[in-house]
Amino acid sequence: MVERFSGYSVLGHLDLIRRYDPEGVYPFENNRDVIAAILERAISDGKGIEVNTSSFRYGLSDLQPCTEILELYRDLSGRVLTIGADLERSRG
Repeated sequence: MVERFSGYSVLGHLDLIRRYDPEGVYPFENNRDVIAAILERAISDGKGIEVNTSSFRYGLSDLQPCTEILELYRDLSGRVLTIGADLERSRG
C-alpha cells in the first residue's frame, strides 16, 4: 500500500493479527525487515502511525502496534503518532 498509495495520514492496525491469531503472537524478528521497510517509506513520505489502545480492552499483553514496532519507528526517526481506541458507542 505505501508504495502505490499516498492518500493517507497514518498507518493503523500494523499488527492487528495479534488480536485474533489462534496460534499466538508471531515473533517480531520474523517480519522485522518487512515492517522496517514499510515504516521507512511512511516516514520518508511524512506519514505517521496509530497507537491503538484497544489492546487493553482485548486483554493483550502489549500495545498495538507492539512495543518493538514503536521502538523501531522511533529508531527510524518516526515522529508522527496518533492515538486510537476503536470505541464503540452505545446505541440507546
